[in-house]
Order: sequence, then C-alpha cells, then structure tokens
Amino acid sequence: MIYTLLNECRILDIFQNAIENADESALDNSESAALAAFLAEYPGALFEYGAREEFAQCAITGAMGECVSVKIGRLDAVKARIIVGAAAAYCAVECGNKKIDILLSGGKGAPASLFETAAEWREKADRLIKNAEIAEAAAAVIDEEKRRQLAAGA
Repeated sequence: MIYTLLNECRILDIFQNAIENADESALDNSESAALAAFLAEYPGALFEYGAREEFAQCAITGAMGECVSVKIGRLDAVKARIIVGAAAAYCAVECGNKKIDILLSGGKGAPASLFETAAEWREKADRLIKNAEIAEAAAAVIDEEKRRQLAAGA
C-alpha cells in the first residue's frame, strides 16, 4: 500500500469531533451541510490531525476560529506485473489512478532492478529540487535588480 496525501488544511475544532466520532450534535444545519460536502470530496479518506492554531481559516466553512491542522490521505494498493518482450522486460505498475511501465535492468532480478531504479529516481528528484531552488533564487535576484533599476530611473 502507498499513502497518497490528498490535502493539507485547517478545520475548526468542532469538525474534528464530528469527523472522528460521527457526532454532529455540536453543529448547526449549515455546518452539517458544509461538512457533508467537504467529506464527499474525500470518500474513504484517512484524517491525521496535527497542531492547533488559535486563529486560522477553516477549509470547510471559511470561518475564522480555533482550528486544527489536518492531513487528508488515502491508501492505494499497488499492483505490479512483469512483462517480458523480445528486446526488454518491464514492470507494469498501477497505484491509484497512476500507471507506469518501468524498464527492468538485465542481469538482475526484478526487485533489485526496481530498487535500483527507485534510488536513481530519488537522486534525480533531489537534483531537480536543488535546481528549482537555484532557479527561484535567480528569479529573486533578477527581480530585485529590475526593481533597483526602476527605482533609480524614477
């Protein structure tokens, strides 16, 4: 199973009890309707509650008040099968609504090849994240330079 994070938000404290205990007795009709609409977006989801915030906006009603942070996720089953072709072997993977075919390296078993591919992808992702941070820093430098030029010319 793979955990997929669907949303991170803040909800009013009263909604935590309503969700955890299926007890809407503290809610008025409009709050119950708002909660039902919110939960309809996440059928079968898992709710993980975090820190409390004194004054934040509720994702359910938009109201400001004492909220709790919540991560909303689901567990997706992973299906995998090996496909051997004339020139190469692949692992066809399905997880949630995502499907990928992963080329398997020759000379090693499928699990070893998949672990190796995962490690390579993680290294590549780390490089891409670092490159993205550099690009954002460069954008800030250029933006600041442009502002200085405009201020000097004004």
